[in-house]
Amino acid sequence: VLQRNAYNMCKGSFGGFNGTGLPHEYICVQSMDGMLSIFEYESFSISCFLPKALIPGPLKYVAKTDSFVTVGSSWELESYKYQVLATSAKSFERTGNEQNKQKKILPEFTYNLGEAALDIEVVVNSEQNVYSILVLGERNLYCLSDTGALKFMRKFDFSPSCFCAYTIQPSASNPNAGSSINYLVATHSKVLLVQEDVRVKWAAQLDNVPVQMKVARINDLNGCIVTLSEDGQL
Repeated sequence: VLQRNAYNMCKGSFGGFNGTGLPHEYICVQSMDGMLSIFEYESFSISCFLPKALIPGPLKYVAKTDSFVTVGSSWELESYKYQVLATSAKSFERTGNEQNKQKKILPEFTYNLGEAALDIEVVVNSEQNVYSILVLGERNLYCLSDTGALKFMRKFDFSPSCFCAYTIQPSASNPNAGSSINYLVATHSKVLLVQEDVRVKWAAQLDNVPVQMKVARINDLNGCIVTLSEDGQL
């Protein structure tokens, strides 16, 4: 049971591995006032406030750097190490006084987007252990490395509604499939765009405007595109 109104959630093995060699299974819940509450399975672990958190935004966990990436009301992509957040939260708990501030939390890196972010996706190239952070803005899509360096930017002449990233396994006919970043973008004009890096591979007309999308494997059929509209049509 949460004590605050939840806005967002992400999960991962925060903090790496425990003494048994098994990964931690954590859930991080972001509330409407910007507080992050972290749970280990069903048990509460720690909570802390992100700095300058006026309006919560999309939140994702990057396993390689053990950090959270988010975009708030400042329109900047910010990355925070889990250990920094945990240390700050424990320092706050030791004081036992809500009037005392937490230990100052500083981001590992920031990137000025200049626009609000609709969603964030973390793409992993498992063969090369390369992580990429995709940020969907109101008019642009940004691809950054896990250290905050810009890889490429895609400017849109339409208004996107949502997006999702997916991976393609290399094969004999397409050995370089794993080196590219593949993602879907849906628009408010009911168009679905299938993109590879900055190139549009193909497009299709939809019956509605999706608010969420995923690429799924259903039974033995791979590559199914599942969409959810704002009125609940799946």
